[in-house]
Amino acid sequence: MASPSLHWEKLGDKFWRSKEVCQLNWFGGNNSSGDDTLEMSCSATCLSLFAIEVDNSVHVFDRTGHFITKTAIDQKFGKLVKLAFTEDEDLVLVYTNGVEILKDWNVSDKISVPLVVDVDDTIWDYKSGVLILRNSKDIYQLIDNKLVLLHKNTENYEILVKDGWDCKNGDVVILDLDSVWRFDLRSHHFKKIIAGCHYHRLYLSYNGQLCLYNGKGDRLDFYSLKGDDLNRNITLQKAPRDIKWDFEGNLSVLYEDELFLYNSQSQYVSFWYPYGIVLLEIFLDGILVVTTNQLSFVTQVKESTSSIFKIGSVTAGALLLDAFKELETNLPKAIENLRSIDLSTAVVDCLTASLEESDVKVQKQLLGAASFGKESLPYKSFDSSFFVSICNKLKILNFLNSIDFFITNDEYDYYKIEGILDMLLKMGKYYESIKLLELANRPDLKPKVFVQWCIVKIRVSSDLEDIKILDIINKQLSVLNTKNNVPMATIAGYSYSEGRFKLARELCKMEKLTPTKVAMLMKLEDYNIAVQECLHEGSCALTISLLLELKDKLPASQFTKLLILEMRDTQLFPYYEQDNYEFLYDYFRQIDEYKDLAHVLRRSVNKNLSLQSIQPQILELYNTIPHKTEHLKQDISLIQREVKRNQYMTEINNKLGTNFEREPLNDVLAKLIELKQDRVAKDLVKKFDIPERNFHITTLKVLVKQKRFEELSSFMTGIRPAISYQYIFDYIKKRGHKLEASEYISHLHVSYSDKMALYLECKNYRAAVELAGREKDVMGLKDVYAKIPANEPQVKALANQILATL
Repeated sequence: MASPSLHWEKLGDKFWRSKEVCQLNWFGGNNSSGDDTLEMSCSATCLSLFAIEVDNSVHVFDRTGHFITKTAIDQKFGKLVKLAFTEDEDLVLVYTNGVEILKDWNVSDKISVPLVVDVDDTIWDYKSGVLILRNSKDIYQLIDNKLVLLHKNTENYEILVKDGWDCKNGDVVILDLDSVWRFDLRSHHFKKIIAGCHYHRLYLSYNGQLCLYNGKGDRLDFYSLKGDDLNRNITLQKAPRDIKWDFEGNLSVLYEDELFLYNSQSQYVSFWYPYGIVLLEIFLDGILVVTTNQLSFVTQVKESTSSIFKIGSVTAGALLLDAFKELETNLPKAIENLRSIDLSTAVVDCLTASLEESDVKVQKQLLGAASFGKESLPYKSFDSSFFVSICNKLKILNFLNSIDFFITNDEYDYYKIEGILDMLLKMGKYYESIKLLELANRPDLKPKVFVQWCIVKIRVSSDLEDIKILDIINKQLSVLNTKNNVPMATIAGYSYSEGRFKLARELCKMEKLTPTKVAMLMKLEDYNIAVQECLHEGSCALTISLLLELKDKLPASQFTKLLILEMRDTQLFPYYEQDNYEFLYDYFRQIDEYKDLAHVLRRSVNKNLSLQSIQPQILELYNTIPHKTEHLKQDISLIQREVKRNQYMTEINNKLGTNFEREPLNDVLAKLIELKQDRVAKDLVKKFDIPERNFHITTLKVLVKQKRFEELSSFMTGIRPAISYQYIFDYIKKRGHKLEASEYISHLHVSYSDKMALYLECKNYRAAVELAGREKDVMGLKDVYAKIPANEPQVKALANQILATL
């Protein structure tokens, strides 16, 4: 097998090569008529697709020329000006009076974006989402499916040819008759960057360099975006068909059948294509060249590959490959070669180089050499997982190439599995997508393929009934055999938008994620089922959230009916709305829950209703309950007591002109004692069975507060009080009325000496003298006499009189 390097071209210190990707069969062959057809048509290409204008439609092909779909050219927008692909591989059809965007190849629905109605002009050109109008040369941009005016041509610049402006990385550069302008798409700043120049074409690079072409001398001059002259120029052999920058800053100059590639030092190599070049497109890591009969890819040779395959190379990777080739014919030499190289480096170089080769035979040689070198290394000195990852990656790249989806290693790393999957799904390659995910060990993305397949199936099966489509989807779902959740609600949503409501309902029931299912059921207006799903899930937060949404959406009667039907035995929502008495009253009234209704009425006191006004209603509701619990009976008794109390208070208020409606009984009792309504107070105590102790304590507190000590003494000594005299004595004493408190010392069950001490503490010397006299305590009487103040002569006289008798 010949070395791949025989077809390489050296540019500076780098090698470049043109690899044939595949043969093309455009319109029946590589004849001149086919070439003419392609050359005259509007066309565009992206990573995996071509779009070409054919008659009154646009045909979309894959890279091998296999037909995928076509879409009609809409005459209402005028003449087709240009075809282009977006970064997401959406096809943009640019007309003189508007733009159409085709997002899905499986269904030819297009998004229409007309030119602004009040603009008396037409679209002239389109590049990277930016449009130039024909007459005014105003700048527009396609943003969110709208044409937005960015800049009015107040500078009166002219653009004579479509190669007279360019747009990349947020910059629009315009070649005027004698100057160059720059418009920043981010800041909308418009500025002249070069003045007094005379060029015919302009090309902007991805790294901000300008290539200006002068047709008179076929010369290229280079400037920066700031307008600085880079002191670099190239003189071409003749006028080129096209010029393009690649991502590395190299310049591709296209002629009819030849491609010249210039590096930054103005060195060049050329590649010849005898059948003529139809289309040139720049990609991430190379240049796609479309001829009438084949597809070629011009790319820079990676260092790992060039170090192995270049003639005379003595690098580790090259020597390892040579050793592997001589393994069968000259084993001693192969082993000798292994001893002179860094095996670990050589293995890595061979593995890395295998990713850059599309020829399976070359891949096998490099992998064989790498395996040979790895096995010759000490045990576990090389990471075997790296070897396995390279092999798995090669399987994926080779599989994609086998299904005519040609992609390089760099492109694979850039787009990743997710991006490649999106491209395959757009092309309708569902089986291939599943195979790709199995090779990449990404079962998590299988549901995405299934959803897209279902959507297209529903869309194109307008002649099938819902039940038939559901059966097909179920069979395909069983074949899919994935453990990952399939978003059936997404498919249901699409069915709903297509007017297939029965199918949408059945698909929604298959959704495993309850919140997603509930959201879709709400959209389908299956409110009862949505509530049932929430209850089955057992999530209070989800249920409350749903019910609140339904409460806002449905009439009150319908919402209450739904609660009765689905949640009669669940008090979750009434608990949540526990302060919404209007709702609770209406709800419990409709479900005949009299006990709960009575509770609502009682809790509504101090809100909108008074307790007195609702107690009869509460009693009436309680009496309708056939089987009363002990607790309920106690509740009824309390309410009856309250009703009786209210009636009695009304009588008192009418009689005394007071207002005792909402005051507690103890407060009413205290007030009656204050008003000296003893008879009414005693009647109140009797009617409502107020404990005698409470009555006596209240009397004590009120009379002490009002300093009605004579009445207090008369009351407490005239009966046997329910409170102790010690309590009465302590209460009065603590309020600072010691002398008045001393009146109750005689009733205390304490010793003579303690009583004497208490009398003296309370300064009731008369009582102390009388106590000593009764006890015939001469010494005690003398002690009391000594403490009697001078301002109490009568007490002293009494003491002397008692002493005399003793």
